[in-house]
Amino acid sequence: AVLADTILGVYTTILSFSLVYMAGLALLVVSSVKSISQPWMVHLALLVLITIGGGGIKSCVNVMGAYQFHPEYHKDGITKYYTYFYASINVGSLIGGIATPIALQEANFTVALIIPLVAFVIATLSFLVGGLLGRFVKAKPQGSAVLRILQVMISAIRKCSLEKNKKSHGGQYDDGFIEDVKALLRLVPLFCLIIPFVIAYVNLSTAYLTQAQKMDRRTFNFEIPPALMVNVDPIAVVVNSFIITSILYPILKKRGIVLPVLVRSFIGSILGIVSLICAIIVELQIKSNPLFT
Repeated sequence: AVLADTILGVYTTILSFSLVYMAGLALLVVSSVKSISQPWMVHLALLVLITIGGGGIKSCVNVMGAYQFHPEYHKDGITKYYTYFYASINVGSLIGGIATPIALQEANFTVALIIPLVAFVIATLSFLVGGLLGRFVKAKPQGSAVLRILQVMISAIRKCSLEKNKKSHGGQYDDGFIEDVKALLRLVPLFCLIIPFVIAYVNLSTAYLTQAQKMDRRTFNFEIPPALMVNVDPIAVVVNSFIITSILYPILKKRGIVLPVLVRSFIGSILGIVSLICAIIVELQIKSNPLFT
């Protein structure tokens, strides 16, 4: 994000880190070939290339989409964009979550890993061609707010006060910016409380797999493979995104009810907590009465 804001710009940053991510996927495919596989290949692919590439893309891609809308004339469009953006991610996750286990079961690891590589190559080429044809709004680097905030914090530590950094108190920063920094700092305790939830949420794929291996998966004379249980999350996201965006929000809007972002976040967090409690209950039930041992 800092590179995008200060040097490269959002478009170039996404494209550059996409190449890094692509190299990681390619190396992962190579590592699946037993005759040439080496342990360092997997480590380099997963822990370095894919990790760095993913971080560079995820920190910029949602902002890149928002730049395609006018902040005043397209407010509704921006809101819908984020909903569809998140839904599309989960559609891709759903397709990959279905295709990859089937390829792994019917063929081998190499074929299963080639699928995301080919999909990512197509996506990167589409992004590159769109940029070359001038289809995207490419915002120029305008400086990083993160670096400015760090500078303010360092100065505040030296002066033992944020207020002394205001221009009205002889400092070098606008009063409004200092107030924004204060508002951000007030959110830090909230972010700290979110960390345990995020830790649990990112382990959904592992939890679904391990729980599914110990449960009765027979449905209508068909036994669901454990790996396919991971798709419950993206299916739920896609379905609920459609219901909320296309049905719930329009109904509320007609009645003059517009939920603020913080209220939506609060409701979503509460539902997330409820889902984790359900997962805990299921896990306790599995341990007390396991179907398979």
